[in-house]
Amino acid sequence: MNVSVPSYVAGPLLLAALFALCAFTVIGAKTLLDFIGSILRKKNRPSEKAAKPKPAPAAPRVKPRTLKSIEINPDDVDRIYVRKSS
Repeated sequence: MNVSVPSYVAGPLLLAALFALCAFTVIGAKTLLDFIGSILRKKNRPSEKAAKPKPAPAAPRVKPRTLKSIEINPDDVDRIYVRKSS
C-alpha cells in the first residue's frame, strides 16, 4: 500500500518537528551548561567564614541649591525677559 502525504500537510508538520528538535537541543544545552557551571562554582567557592561582608556604600550628599530672588517694581517695568542660566 502506497501512502503519500500531500506537501501542504507534510511541510508544516516537518517545520513543527524541526522547531521542536531545535528547541529541545538549545534548552538541553543551556541546562547542561548551567549544571556544569554550578558544580564548578561549588568546588571553587572559598569557605563562608573567611568571606567578610562589604559595608554598604554611603549615599552621596546632595548639595543644597541656592535660591535666587529679585524684587521688581511693577510701575517701572512693563516686560520681563527671563533666560535660563544652565
